[in-house]
Amino acid sequence: MWNQTLPFSNSLPGITVLDSDLLPTLDPGASPEKRLLLAVLEQGIRDFLDKGKGYANQAKWWLFDDIEADFHNPFTCAWICKELDIDIQSLRSRVEHFSENGVP
Repeated sequence: MWNQTLPFSNSLPGITVLDSDLLPTLDPGASPEKRLLLAVLEQGIRDFLDKGKGYANQAKWWLFDDIEADFHNPFTCAWICKELDIDIQSLRSRVEHFSENGVP
């Protein structure tokens, strides 16, 4: 079971990104659906940053695909960001920064 109290850094061994660096903190009363969407987004970021697992290329496509229709297709990165009220361009910039410059 996903433990909402664990920060993002605990879910990605060897990488010490803080929740606030990449992902928003959900309200304690957030719906299970919102928690699921955040977990899916977190997994996509984790897969992209963890180059050794073999999912980095698929995660890159999922995170950085620019098709505008993706805002209307459930479970695309763009749709999830819209549902969670996350600025997708800002998220992409931060993820790309960590990818290129290393994760603190």
